[in-house]
Amino acid sequence: VNALLLATFAGYAGAARFYIGDDVRAYIKLCMFIMVSLCSPFAVIHYWYGKSIVDYCRRRVSNPQDVCLGVIEKTLWIAFVGCTAIFFAWIISDIIKFALNAIPDENGMTLKPM
Repeated sequence: VNALLLATFAGYAGAARFYIGDDVRAYIKLCMFIMVSLCSPFAVIHYWYGKSIVDYCRRRVSNPQDVCLGVIEKTLWIAFVGCTAIFFAWIISDIIKFALNAIPDENGMTLKPM
């Protein structure tokens, strides 16, 4: 029950994985959470306000290498969207797996529901 509650309310930071002793996956999930959190303001600026990092750079410096910045920006956006989709799918799958008691602890034992 504890692992399910942790997965439901703090699963985005890997709390349930830390609780059962799966530290490697917990750290990966925590790093993904930090990356998605840090990239979110750029996504908000880009899509809500219609501002582009390239447009901002063009105002500062007129440079023929702005095309390269556009490619980098699109690549980063695709990586952000893909990482966010994987991250949320992982959160949902963890909640389902913990609810079905399908994830063992660090000793390979099944978690016992209370």
